[in-house]
Amino acid sequence: MALFGLTGVHLDEEGRILRARLQEADGATNTWVGEPFESDAHKVANLIATGHVVYAVFIVLGRGVLGPRFRVVVDPDGNEGIELEPASRGLGTRDLLLF
Repeated sequence: MALFGLTGVHLDEEGRILRARLQEADGATNTWVGEPFESDAHKVANLIATGHVVYAVFIVLGRGVLGPRFRVVVDPDGNEGIELEPASRGLGTRDLLLF
């Protein structure tokens, strides 16, 4: 099971995530592994469904701040996608870097 940090998203008009920018992370050392990459939301959903963990990483004052996990959802059109797990007040999907 790999750990990923998701730092950026491309949203549709309804605010659903279409694409994401993520990078593998080493949870033991809190360091990034490899290079960041972009992926369609349904491929990130597949990562989660196969046991990998994806957390939001917000950039606040130039530093990475760990946010909630992402979970798999099914959009109204029947496609799998991702969204942040419910969390207390704070940063949300639109607070990630938008591209």
